[in-house]
Amino acid sequence: CRAGASTLGEITALGKPAILVPSPFVASNHQYKNAKALSDENAAIVISEDELNSDGKCRVCECVDKLYEDQSYRETLSKNIRKFAKDDVEKKIFEAIEKVIQNKRK
Repeated sequence: CRAGASTLGEITALGKPAILVPSPFVASNHQYKNAKALSDENAAIVISEDELNSDGKCRVCECVDKLYEDQSYRETLSKNIRKFAKDDVEKKIFEAIEKVIQNKRK
């Protein structure tokens, strides 16, 4: 999946192993930085676009194979990615939107 903040929020909430392919065409390379933060904590797999098919190998295929074959690895990624989940994120987003609307009405 693309490594945007909202996508990462959903993935962390679900606690599922993820293969992230950050877009290199975003401001300040923030998708890569977000994905790398997860990867550094063994919470996700990150593949850059230039790695997708390097040396004639399908990097995504290799990662999917590893996830499929290694239950312990899947469990580790799931456990670690849950640490990044934010509690009540929907409520916080709603409250922020509500605050913006109230400020506009003033």
